[in-house]
Amino acid sequence: MKFLFDLDGTVTEAETLPHIAGKFGLEAQILPLTAAAIAGHVPFAENFQQLFRLLSHLGTSAVANVVNSIPLNAVLVDFIRQNSSDCAIVTGNYRGWIEQLVAPLNCPVFASEGHENSAGQLEITSVLNKADIVKKFKNQGEFVVFIGDGHNDAGAMAQADIAIGAGIVHEPAPSVHSACDFLAYNSQSLVRCLNQIKCQTAGTTAIITAAGTGSRLDLGVPKPLLRFTDRSLISWQLDWLASLDDVRIVVGYKSSEVINEVLKHRQDVLFVVNRDFASTKTAKSVYLASRFTKSMTLIWDGDLIVHPEDLARCMDFTSEYLGVSSLGTEDGWFVELSDDQQVTGFIRTASQFEWSGPAFLRSNRILDHDGHLFQMLQPSLPLPARVIRALDIDTYDDFVRATEFMREHYDASH
Repeated sequence: MKFLFDLDGTVTEAETLPHIAGKFGLEAQILPLTAAAIAGHVPFAENFQQLFRLLSHLGTSAVANVVNSIPLNAVLVDFIRQNSSDCAIVTGNYRGWIEQLVAPLNCPVFASEGHENSAGQLEITSVLNKADIVKKFKNQGEFVVFIGDGHNDAGAMAQADIAIGAGIVHEPAPSVHSACDFLAYNSQSLVRCLNQIKCQTAGTTAIITAAGTGSRLDLGVPKPLLRFTDRSLISWQLDWLASLDDVRIVVGYKSSEVINEVLKHRQDVLFVVNRDFASTKTAKSVYLASRFTKSMTLIWDGDLIVHPEDLARCMDFTSEYLGVSSLGTEDGWFVELSDDQQVTGFIRTASQFEWSGPAFLRSNRILDHDGHLFQMLQPSLPLPARVIRALDIDTYDDFVRATEFMREHYDASH
């Protein structure tokens, strides 16, 4: 297994080129080029050649001294040093500028190459193509994880087995959003994910599915952004799951709006990207998020509301369960129960209890499935039922009912 890290804005706590520009008074020339490179408006090799020409007269040591003052992300540094044989830095930056900076990481470094000519000016000899490094390790049989933030990382991400967009310093480029499997906006959530990729640990991962379009509701807004008592539904759900350290939210439809709302309330969430949200159902979102989870998983639908007196029962993880409710929604699926309160099937015919969620399961029960969540769960039945008072929101009538429910049982001060 190999963890390949971009350097600028991923492992460093600032982009190096703007830092260099500020030191040498070249902001007017360099900052527009840097912004264009991050956004992907100019091919990286062309952009880097222009930047290199602007700095070539300064000499390697002068630029390296400035770069060496840029702080590194301490949390990522610890991970890389503890796993140095499995990690590498993959940067388009010139090796001579960054080798002092990255020396403490004690891992291999792949970078653009160059030298000083007889006149003391820098000449670039090769610009690194990051995707080539990913291909190199994959050809050696390695499982490759790539972590980056800029447009120059997107090609490598597309080749990697797992791609993680890092939004720790700035918002990842649109091409990174399109190429990545996970998005982390916090060092702790990123390293938690990397450690889970290395080896599954005991405990509970919560998955909130928030990728769907809410087509039957037809309000033009993702259901997690619906507002109740002057707060978004997702903010309520994050409160309910606050005791769990590993929370993953699957995004798709209007993903930026969902991400921005979540980050107002919690920074250490790991976002999971379902690029096929328009053509897949909840089971696919759950599967995508379930990769590299802890040993147990709590599945919480992005439109699920639970009575406050039943939240503690939902967070009781002593045994697996499927949440079922007597409250009902307009267009729900119901459950068949055995005499010992085991869910034995899912049916359309109205029965005493509706399948509502949440579901708390061993993570290895989660399979790659294109259908509904209950269809993915079918092979695992029977599973214990846990009766709660819960609602989900599929239609406008459900939304009206949920608004009344939240007004009665919750208020914005909770």
